[in-house]
Formats: sequence, structure tokens, C-alpha cells
Amino acid sequence: MRPWKALLFMLAGCLPELPSEDKDGVEDSVPQCITFTDADGDGYGDPNNPVTSACEDGVPSGAVEDNTDCDDAVADVNPAGTERCDGVDNNCDGATDGDDAVDRATWYLDGDGDGYGLESDSVLACDQPEGRVNRSLDCDDSDVGVNPEAVEVCDEVDQNCDGTVDNDASDAPTFYADNDRDGFGDPTDSLRVCSAPTGYVSDNTDCYDKNDDVRPDQTEYFPTERGDGSFDYNCDEAIVRRTTAYGLCSALCLLTQEGWADSPTPDCGETDDYVEGCKKTSPTTCEEVIRDETMSCI
Repeated sequence: MRPWKALLFMLAGCLPELPSEDKDGVEDSVPQCITFTDADGDGYGDPNNPVTSACEDGVPSGAVEDNTDCDDAVADVNPAGTERCDGVDNNCDGATDGDDAVDRATWYLDGDGDGYGLESDSVLACDQPEGRVNRSLDCDDSDVGVNPEAVEVCDEVDQNCDGTVDNDASDAPTFYADNDRDGFGDPTDSLRVCSAPTGYVSDNTDCYDKNDDVRPDQTEYFPTERGDGSFDYNCDEAIVRRTTAYGLCSALCLLTQEGWADSPTPDCGETDDYVEGCKKTSPTTCEEVIRDETMSCI
């Protein structure tokens, strides 16, 4: 308590003043007491506004014996007031926004100046101290490029402080599932990660990833569909027949052209008669040598 307040408080409590004189020069025998105006009604009086009255009349209305109010116009400001960060000495202790303010903010050390501080190094204060910020969660306060708002990149550093290295990195390449392990990936099944997981490749040109014979570099012919009803084994979106020629025997019963016996030729994967040779059945008759053949295609 400040010295002048202590002195005034000692004077409070209806202590009698020196007797005053009446107009006739005779001393007044009625003791006088000093109280203090309590304009805001908070029970604490204004030390700068004393009230003198006869002690026998008690404390006058609107006055109190206390004289420790530092702002008698505001009921919340008095020695029992709660200190807050509002630019006011709420509890009349002589300090504005002191260390006992109940609404002080938490400020964290921000060594690298990136706007995020260390959770482990904090202070409470009404005003922002130099070198401190009101946000924590920095996982490396020595690197301005590491904080919760930083962009993650593929460098084995946790830039955005989410607890995972290279997670959702902005420069991560795309890898594609290679379920049939033919070296070609499924364009509909991808991951963006810094390094390829097992079973993923950088290629995305496989058109059917459940058959390792189906791949863009395929050059072989296959007589059966690949697994989904299609005969497109080289992923060019086209079906290529192995041959569309028709078998032909000459007048001398010699094979001049190997090929299908009937028109039209069968569709891919279908089986039909195929002329592979000619033979005489009589001096004037020639017969085709036929075998069952499946139309091969890719």
C-alpha cells in the first residue's frame, strides 16, 4: 500500500478532529469525524474527497470510512478488484496490467521468426514481449522453413510439423499400382509419395493390370480373351487379326494360299475351318486339307 494511502486510512474510521469554534468564539464541543465519498458504491472511498461530519451522526450516506479507492467513478476498480489487461489499474496496487492480470495471454519463444514458437518456452503477459508470439507448435525453432504452415517437400524433414516426414509433399511424384508385376502400372490406382512403395511403378500405361501378358510392349498373339472379355493385349485399343486370307488350291491341286476355308473369317478367339493343304481324291478331284484353327489376335 502506498504511504499516503496508509496515512489517510489511519485517519479514517470517524477519528475526531480538533473542536471547531462557533461564531461566538466558544469552542464547539461536538467531535467531528472524517469519512470519504464512495461515488461508485463499491465500498471503497475516494481519498481525495473527504467528508467531515459529527461523529455522533455516524457515517453519512454516500460515504465510507475506507479511503483506498483509486478511481471512485468505476465500481470495478478498487483494492478488491480483479486485474485485467485493459490499461487500467483495476486493483489499485499502483501497477497497470500487472503480472496478476487474470486474462494475460501466453507468449511463446520464436527464435527463427517464422511466427510459431516453442511450446516448452512460454510466458504470461498482457502485451507481446519481444521475440515471442502467441502461437506454438513449432517443431524446429532454429529453421524458419519448418512450422505448421510450411510446405512439405521430399527431403526427409518434417517441414509442416505434423509428426510425419515427407507426408503429402508438394513435389512428390505419382506412382501406380502394378498388381500383375509386369512393370506397367494401372492409371486408375495411384499414390503421390516421395518413394515408390512395393508393388508400385512410375509407369501408368497398363490397360488391364490383372494379367501380366497384357502390357503396351506385347507383340505376341493370344487366342483367348485376356480376362475381361477383350483381346487387346498390347493396350492399343485395337484388335489385330493374325490373318484374314482364305485357303486356295490350284488346278493342279497345289496349295497356293493358306487361310480360312469360309467367309467371313471368324472373330478373335473363335475357332473355324482352316485350309493348310490340298490333296487329290481322284485324277480330276482336289480336296482341301482342313484343321480347326482359332483366330489369334492381340
